[in-house]
Amino acid sequence: MPNLKVYFDETLLPPDEAAIPRLLTDLRGLLCHDLAVKIDACQLAAIAVKGLPDQPAVNVELAYMPGPARSPDLLRAVAEQIRDRTAETFAGGVAVRMWALNSDSYLALK
Repeated sequence: MPNLKVYFDETLLPPDEAAIPRLLTDLRGLLCHDLAVKIDACQLAAIAVKGLPDQPAVNVELAYMPGPARSPDLLRAVAEQIRDRTAETFAGGVAVRMWALNSDSYLALK
């Protein structure tokens, strides 16, 4: 279960309409590979927002289930790749925030 949301300032909407779906597909592949999850465990979305001018124009938030193989070094490397790949699609600063969910209290119905 990685749940990834890309919040981007509405002024940064890429002229190429396919750029955002390509980015999300690329990020999903990264998450599936590096976090060893299946595609159907992923939920990704890109959301245009009205932000403040003194904060990053793009904010990526990733919630994930903890696991013994998900070391701080691995998670940092994933965050760096997310930041770099997202910056290729959107002009402007990209912030990445990640946090682990509590597997004892997490529930998902699909």
